[in-house]
Amino acid sequence: MQTIPITQARQPKPQQQTAEDPVIRKPRLLEIVPLSYATIQRKINNEEFPKPIRLEVNSVGWKLSEVQAWLDSLERAEGVA
Repeated sequence: MQTIPITQARQPKPQQQTAEDPVIRKPRLLEIVPLSYATIQRKINNEEFPKPIRLEVNSVGWKLSEVQAWLDSLERAEGVA
C-alpha cells in the first residue's frame, strides 16, 4: 500500500467569506444562539441545525444567514404554538 505525503493529500478547499453572507466561528455562534455547544452538536447530528462549513483543516464556521434563518424559524414556531 502506497502512502501519500501530507503535502499531496487532498485538502478541503476553504469556503470564501463574502460581506453579504459572513461566516461566524464558534464563540460568536454561542453568543447569538441560546443553546450550549453540546446541544448545538446534537441538533447538527439530528439535522435540526445548520451544518458547519470547513474553513481550514482544523476550523469550521457557520454562515450567519443560515443561523439567522434557523433562529427566525424558532420565533415563527413559538408564535404559532
